[in-house]
Amino acid sequence: MSEFSSPEEIAERLAISPKTVREWLRAGELVGIKVGKSWRIHDLDLARLLDEQLFNARLARAQKIHPDLEWTRGQCRECGMLMPEPRKFHNPHWVCSAKCRDAYDDKAAAITGRGTEEFADCAGTVVPPY
Repeated sequence: MSEFSSPEEIAERLAISPKTVREWLRAGELVGIKVGKSWRIHDLDLARLLDEQLFNARLARAQKIHPDLEWTRGQCRECGMLMPEPRKFHNPHWVCSAKCRDAYDDKAAAITGRGTEEFADCAGTVVPPY
């Protein structure tokens, strides 16, 4: 994958129409530059758009499954993925999955030792399922 792609290349990768990609550009949802008469989109800008769309889908699902909780924007403390976090429960150690929790806990255990009070205070917690 090169650093810049055309709307047609992006459309092919995502199995959508180039018109949809150009609509995202015109609406400002996707950042791109004009080179002559053609658009060029940096791969990181496409990744940001897709991350945002995935976050919005997860947020909508979280709100549907847990309507009693207020959700906020957060990031997995292990992999950095954008994810909804419940605002009600202050927890600086939210992670997105059991895999990330295990990796996060392994790092904490290496510093504090498993089974210690310090480890219990910094262990990862998987966000309520959505």
